[in-house]
Amino acid sequence: MKPYYQDEHVTLYHGDCRGILPGLSADNIVTDPPYAVDRAGNMLGFVSPNWSEKATHSRGYADHDQRVFAELMRDAFGLMFDTVPDGSAHIAFCGNRTFHQMVTEAEAVGFVPLDVLVFASQGVAKSTTTLAPAHEIASLLRKPGQPAVINPDWRTSNRWDIPKPRTKEADHLTTKPEAWMREAVALVSDVGGTVLDPFMGSGSTLFAAHALGRRGIGIEMDERYCEIAARRFDQGVLDLGGAA
Repeated sequence: MKPYYQDEHVTLYHGDCRGILPGLSADNIVTDPPYAVDRAGNMLGFVSPNWSEKATHSRGYADHDQRVFAELMRDAFGLMFDTVPDGSAHIAFCGNRTFHQMVTEAEAVGFVPLDVLVFASQGVAKSTTTLAPAHEIASLLRKPGQPAVINPDWRTSNRWDIPKPRTKEADHLTTKPEAWMREAVALVSDVGGTVLDPFMGSGSTLFAAHALGRRGIGIEMDERYCEIAARRFDQGVLDLGGAA
């Protein structure tokens, strides 16, 4: 498949990762899959004032379809499993309410869950029915066959305290600070390796990988975010303290 954008540091693809992953290869995966999807497979935002009601709206969990989400995770992680070497370590973020589903499907296709990473942040409640969010979580996974390769000099704790930008400053509904992704990339990958993000959003994983001397491969279904990432790489915009 022809890349949406490519240079010596990164290759970006536009489309469903399930149709693009076959044939790709990488050393490690650092990714942030959708936290929720509707029946048609469209990504939903992670907050909504009426998530507990049976109403139709553009954001939140009210329209979340567990079956479609589980199928997406199973298919995507199954294909990811085939792209990486034995013993490789990987990091996948997900929302509190769907994290267990993501890990269950990743484990079902062969990945071994090693730990839960907690990214502590300050937030404010976006709904009167939920607590104020103060952290986000990610799963540290390993492909079996060899001992997991983890950077022993990078982190000694599974709780990382790194400020997160406000949503209004971000390019994407579930944006991650590039500083978070830099920590994640450094933990599981080596300089000169290739880091894959099948749900790249506007590219924070890939910018972090580039800044740390890794090559990046990204896949994104929404062309708006492909364009943001491509433009920033083309212009050399690498702000590791901000959002992407």
